[in-house]
Amino acid sequence: MNNNTAEKTETAMYAVFRNGFRVSDTEYDSKLDAQRELDYWVEIVKRHPDGSKLEIRQLNYRR
Repeated sequence: MNNNTAEKTETAMYAVFRNGFRVSDTEYDSKLDAQRELDYWVEIVKRHPDGSKLEIRQLNYRR
């Protein structure tokens, strides 16, 4: 019997947050991938300025 364990590659996941609350439905593999959604939210905040802080954060778990 062979005692091989499958190697798992861990990828950090990212999402867009507005004022500390997650607004992304999607989880992204990189900050660069999440940038497009961040740009979308920036445009919304520009149209309706409320002092919101937008950021891309790494999620607390990995895929």
